[in-house]
Amino acid sequence: SVTTMQNITFERNVTDEVMVSCERGEFAPGSGMCLPCSPGTIAPEAGSSMCTDCAAGKYQRQKGQTGCVDSPPGSYCEAGASAPTFCPPGTYSAASKACDATGCGACPRGHLCGAGVSKPGPCPQGTHGGGRSGRSSVLCMGTCPFDTTPLGPRQRVTRGVGTIFVSGCVCQPEFYMSAAGNCVEC
Repeated sequence: SVTTMQNITFERNVTDEVMVSCERGEFAPGSGMCLPCSPGTIAPEAGSSMCTDCAAGKYQRQKGQTGCVDSPPGSYCEAGASAPTFCPPGTYSAASKACDATGCGACPRGHLCGAGVSKPGPCPQGTHGGGRSGRSSVLCMGTCPFDTTPLGPRQRVTRGVGTIFVSGCVCQPEFYMSAAGNCVEC
C-alpha cells in the first residue's frame, strides 16, 4: 500500500518495512524520515538513500540542494566542499573549477597576488617585487632606496608599475646616477 503525507511517499513492501521516497535534495538514512543533504553534498534525484559529495572543482553552500556550483577564478574546491577556498597569497587562478591548491599558479615576478586573486596586478610604482635576488614578492614590499642629497633624502622611483628588481629603481627627474651608485642633482 502507498500513503502520501507532506510530500513524503511511504510504501510498505512484502516484509512490512517502511520505505521512504524523498524529494530531490533530500535523503532517507534508513530512519523512515527524509533529511536535507548537508552543505557540500547533493541529491539530484528523488528517492535518494544518501547524498553525494560535490565533485572536486565544485561546491554547495546550502543544505537540501540538487546541484553544485563551479569554484570561481581565484579559488579551488576539493570534493565535498561547502565553500570555495581562496588561492593562497603569492598565487592566482584565472580559471574556474580548480580542484585543489595546485590549480593556483605562482604569481609572476613584479606582480602582486593576494589571497583569492584571479589576475595578478603589477607592483605599484615606487615598489618592486623581488629585492636584490629577483624572487617574486607576494606583497611587492621592496621599496626603492633613498639617496641623501643637499635637498634632503630623495627616494628613487620606478619608470612604471611592475618593476621586478631593485635595479629598476631610478633617480628622480633632475638627478642622475653617479659612478658611486647614488642619485646626484644635475
